[in-house]
Amino acid sequence: MALRITTWNVNGIKNPFHYHPWSSEKSYHVMFDILEADIVCFQEIKIQKKDMTDDMVLVPGWDSYFTFPRYKKGYSGIAIYTRNSKCRPLKAEEGITGFLEPPSQPGKTYISLPPDESIGGYPELSKDKALHLDSEGRAIILDFGSFVLIGTYCPAPSDPLRDSYRNAFVDAVFERAKLLITKHNRKVVIVGDLNIARHENDIAETTELMKEYNMGTWLCTPTRIALDRLLLPHPEGIMIDLCREYFPDRMGMYTCWDVKKNKRPGNAGSRIDYILCSSNMASWFLAANIQEGLLGSDHCPVYADLKSMVEISGCLHHLLDVVNPEGAYREGKQVSPKMTLPSPPKLCMRMFPEYRLRQNIKEMFFNMRPSITVPSTAKKRKRSSQQTLENFLKAKQCHVSKDDEVTSDSPPTENSMFKNKPTVERAKLSFATKSTDTPGVAFDYKEAWAEQRKIFLDMSKADWTRRRGHDEIRPKNRVEM
Repeated sequence: MALRITTWNVNGIKNPFHYHPWSSEKSYHVMFDILEADIVCFQEIKIQKKDMTDDMVLVPGWDSYFTFPRYKKGYSGIAIYTRNSKCRPLKAEEGITGFLEPPSQPGKTYISLPPDESIGGYPELSKDKALHLDSEGRAIILDFGSFVLIGTYCPAPSDPLRDSYRNAFVDAVFERAKLLITKHNRKVVIVGDLNIARHENDIAETTELMKEYNMGTWLCTPTRIALDRLLLPHPEGIMIDLCREYFPDRMGMYTCWDVKKNKRPGNAGSRIDYILCSSNMASWFLAANIQEGLLGSDHCPVYADLKSMVEISGCLHHLLDVVNPEGAYREGKQVSPKMTLPSPPKLCMRMFPEYRLRQNIKEMFFNMRPSITVPSTAKKRKRSSQQTLENFLKAKQCHVSKDDEVTSDSPPTENSMFKNKPTVERAKLSFATKSTDTPGVAFDYKEAWAEQRKIFLDMSKADWTRRRGHDEIRPKNRVEM
């Protein structure tokens, strides 16, 4: 496995932290490591931008992309996280229609940007309808160069008054994917909570539901028909349902349960969370499954694993080479950690001013290094003041003459006597004689220095002041050495 894509409707971005194993650490970084994911798409984050915290946005080693509802606060919302060491998108867009404004580009829309700055494949919609569809924060699109990832959260069929909006949004998502695949020859992955159970074996208690709603056949609603037409083996199908590709006849493969009725223990749920890929990249995947044992929401995570080697235009390539900026990886290995990579797309949350400043402060403390580096093999030795004094005296083997001048700006203290800087500028200490003038005869220099220090410390402040005032009078009890 070179790359894992995980999708999860968390029913509130903080909700998983109330459950094991997420409750012990309460860290998104730890959560993603447990999921072993490299791209994580959350749906129904249910938070406003002003309530976001640093730990949600500035996850170490990850980039994050968010979209929020425009009007109904604390509702819906999508978040996609990408692991920096594995992949980095080249472009990112908020919404499915292309009519929203890109960050830091007021007055423009994604659909109006030059082709080299936009992802493309926009469905033909009026501006008013497009803005209405994208007003609830239900889609983020990332372009990794080799494929396009669409993270989406389709409306639930809970309110008949919203059926027209639900049908229009599902059509816009599928139309965008079809145009990218057929018109632009792109590889596309759709992940998220589609709120559609495709077949009878994708939902429990099918017979009871069909009787309750007087359905003659399961494929009788517009959204189910649209999903069935998008997927193979339908004659018009151009995408693949990856979980059913690996488990075509598995029963009870559900991803959502009614927890209010305690349906999860009995596994009476439905499969409405999907990872779909275009048929031209089906060979890129090696596994897909659900993780029904992981708690944290009324949904469970769904994942798909991509191979380390993928085929593009008849040639094999390392996956990491083609999902990162050109030159960042070579033969599946990062060229250099110090290599300067392009900045992430402007939709990346850490590029927003309110988070970029806080991130820089964090990096400042994280990257701080000591100004003086002590070799690891060397141990600091605590030298006593007497040892320092001995080394200093040995280095200064000379006489003290009578015309020496004291240059210190303050009276000598016991501390100043032991510092490397002497109180006498031209300290010419000599240990040549003791009681005679015979040169070369050593004497106890420690005793002499102690006597000299006592003389200096015994001088009164007045005497010291006079000497600093160019008074030639010197201490009468000064000892020549």
